[in-house]
Amino acid sequence: MNRPRRNPHRGDVEIIGGSIDENGFYGAVLVQRSRVWITAGEHRWCGALARGLAAVPVC
Repeated sequence: MNRPRRNPHRGDVEIIGGSIDENGFYGAVLVQRSRVWITAGEHRWCGALARGLAAVPVC
């Protein structure tokens, strides 16, 4: 899956990853299927990858 190259937001992936450890993955990552592009949830996706999750919910 491609990461957006120009995301102006700076999420704290480490804190998000810790939340995933404590509470599990919440919600879904919004992906534009035609481009396989994350449109919402990039930091949650990065946090999940950092924690070694093999898959996350997408819509």
